Amino acid sequence: MALQPLPVLGVVLLLSAESGLSKARAFLFGELLVVFVIAAATVAVHSGTSRESASRPASWVMVAAGLALLAAGAIWARRLRRGVEPPQPSWMVRLDRMEPWPAFLLGTFIPTYAIAVAAGAHIVGVHPGKAEAIAAVVVFVFIGTSTVYTPVLLAQFVPERSGPMRARLRAWLERRWASVGCALLLLVGAALLAKGLVALA
Repeated sequence: MALQPLPVLGVVLLLSAESGLSKARAFLFGELLVVFVIAAATVAVHSGTSRESASRPASWVMVAAGLALLAAGAIWARRLRRGVEPPQPSWMVRLDRMEPWPAFLLGTFIPTYAIAVAAGAHIVGVHPGKAEAIAAVVVFVFIGTSTVYTPVLLAQFVPERSGPMRARLRAWLERRWASVGCALLLLVGAALLAKGLVALA
């Protein structure tokens, strides 16, 4: 989740826009909210079940999430091999004019939901207690959104020193986001699929 390039690019572009810090905060809150809700809801659905009844459905969820990510990555890779660069997402060209409220909605839209669902399924599969499940969701959100909130914190507390770094990151992501995103979809999809199949065997 943390290595997905589009959320990082989105927050870096927002920070470079006029009144960018407030827009980036709204974007970050949107992503934090949706990732936490998805992972927590996945855990809550299976709370109180036995280990046996929870682990098998959780493994099927991981298999489904892995297949979805692999399919998306394969389609993307095929286009890249043909020399067809994915078009720049339409929301990128609107970021300079975007207000905080649309930035919040954008933050809820960009995360890779399948990874959040798979994280919740993994937590369910190990059958933790309630306190352990809550802690696991918090840790997942903390790590999974770290590459989005870190630029926001740097822009808030060390704006002059972090500015050049954000500029370099923006330039690199604008050139490489398609290939990085494709590779991550394939890698994470394969890992989730393998983990789910091993658990089902």
